Amino acid sequence: MKFTILREQLQEGLAAVAAAIPARTTLPVLANVLVEASKQAGGLRLSGTDLDIAVSTTVPAEVDADGAVTLPGDNKPAEAKPAEAPPAKPADSGTIEFTPSKK
Repeated sequence: MKFTILREQLQEGLAAVAAAIPARTTLPVLANVLVEASKQAGGLRLSGTDLDIAVSTTVPAEVDADGAVTLPGDNKPAEAKPAEAPPAKPADSGTIEFTPSKK
């Protein structure tokens, strides 16, 4: 999976999905956001659920390679900080290029 997206569009999409992510859960996967990149759809589909409600939104992005991943959805998408070795790096001003590492 590889895509490039405007930071503001990613933050808006994550904020919309964050409402469905429970603060506490017995199923750890429910605390994540499902990110699906699709060339055919022309963007990212972001999904979250607490098993009672589900929220899904699509945001435009330049997708170079299809794929899916779950990312922690801590209900604070605007305050997200990069990890020690961030998989997302600035491509140019205002965009983020995401390429997951292969471990």
